[in-house]
Amino acid sequence: MDRHIIASDCSLLKALDMLNALSGGVMTLFVTGADGTMVGTLTDGDVRRGLLKGAQLTDPVAHVMNRSFRALRPAAENDVESIRAIRRCGVRLIPRLDAEGRILEIMDLTATHPSPPQRHPHGRRQRRTVAAHDPHHSQTAA
Repeated sequence: MDRHIIASDCSLLKALDMLNALSGGVMTLFVTGADGTMVGTLTDGDVRRGLLKGAQLTDPVAHVMNRSFRALRPAAENDVESIRAIRRCGVRLIPRLDAEGRILEIMDLTATHPSPPQRHPHGRRQRRTVAAHDPHHSQTAA
């Protein structure tokens, strides 16, 4: 989990190093403030856009992070519909926050997903879980 969390006062260079280490996976960092609460998200695209607008590699990530982010709050932690809606929006990682806004865990929504109901050979419907990398099933990805 820690490899996806960065403090808001860390430099953009540090963020690029962390994002590079995530290469091949979901390249999203969750930004936390000095009090440990989640304050934003950061992707390589956020850093790239910031640099194009004049940000320096020594600037803190707080200058270019996305302050409008999705997270599971305590009231929705077991709300399957909330998770499905987030997945449909193309979000691949979602933090679950405590009542104060601190990250409790990061859920990987690409690990598995339900496929459409399949017909059982004897006419009964059955549901199966398909690995996200299964080339025979499509998925929404960010």
